[in-house]
Amino acid sequence: MISHVFLYGQDTMTYHYISINQLNVIIMNWTVFCTQVIKLLTKIAEGGGTGGGVSPAEFNALKQQVNGIASDVSTVETKVTNLEAKTNFKLINETSTTKTISPNIYYKWREVAELNITLGDAANDDIVNEYRIEFISGATPTNLVLPADLKYEEKLVIEANKIYQIDIINNIVIDINVSNV
Repeated sequence: MISHVFLYGQDTMTYHYISINQLNVIIMNWTVFCTQVIKLLTKIAEGGGTGGGVSPAEFNALKQQVNGIASDVSTVETKVTNLEAKTNFKLINETSTTKTISPNIYYKWREVAELNITLGDAANDDIVNEYRIEFISGATPTNLVLPADLKYEEKLVIEANKIYQIDIINNIVIDINVSNV
């Protein structure tokens, strides 16, 4: 699990993420578990287990439950695969300082004196559409212009000699900056 802690004023916000790879390992473990349970149930039904056998009706009921779990795991696996395809950010090294950005693409600028950003239409209504930018503010602070309808926890003030990363989700801006010197 990946954790991020952001300090905002006196409050601390912690975000926890589980990676797609971690989720795939969980699914693989459940798949192996279901397969082993089916083998064990077969052995018990044939009288080879310590239980001395179960009735065919009991065996079929248990097998049906395990198959249901295996089906659920398969459904989750399909959803993870689809999610993975939708959430991989494409990186674009940008040079134009006036740009309409698309969601779920990471736009990165080197040092810029001015940056005018507008948000393009949402790519997909069934996922979170995140707008992401990164830029370097040089010796003179970058003049950043973002859409007027965005919301901030605190007013965004661009400082000199900093690298900024800005995420926008549902018109809420989250910004992080670090020293560039």
